[in-house]
Amino acid sequence: MIFFKGPRGETMSGLHERKREFKAKRRLNYRARQGKATSW
Repeated sequence: MIFFKGPRGETMSGLHERKREFKAKRRLNYRARQGKATSW
C-alpha cells in the first residue's frame, strides 16, 4: 500500500473516500441512464 498525499495534503484514506464517492456517483449515473434507456 502506498501512502500518497494529494494536492491538498490528504492522506490515503481521504483519497480512497473520494474515489469511493466518485464510483458511487458513476454507478448512480449509469443506473439513471439505463432506466431512461428502458423507459423510452
